[in-house]
Amino acid sequence: MPDLALSVRQPWAWGIIHGGKVIENRSHGSIKAGNMDLRRIAIHAASGMSEREYTWAVWKMAQINVVIPRPEDLPRSAIIGTEDVVDIITESDRTWFGGPCGLLLEN
Repeated sequence: MPDLALSVRQPWAWGIIHGGKVIENRSHGSIKAGNMDLRRIAIHAASGMSEREYTWAVWKMAQINVVIPRPEDLPRSAIIGTEDVVDIITESDRTWFGGPCGLLLEN
């Protein structure tokens, strides 16, 4: 298990592990404070998830033909997988980039 975890609200944590979400957007300050660098990290599904977040994510993932499980089927407050941070970016035309910084994830 990696020694560093990134906590992500559902359903985006599921999207990273299962849905092809390859960029997790963060501020430069949060990347620095979290000691994020290029390495393998654990993905932690946070406990919180609002109906608005879920609805928006369902719409966004549908754009790439991905169906998100129902809210009650999404794990929360748990490590749900691992990913490699392969780059820290500040610009991209990829669908998932919203800035100001993004962790580019693979594997």
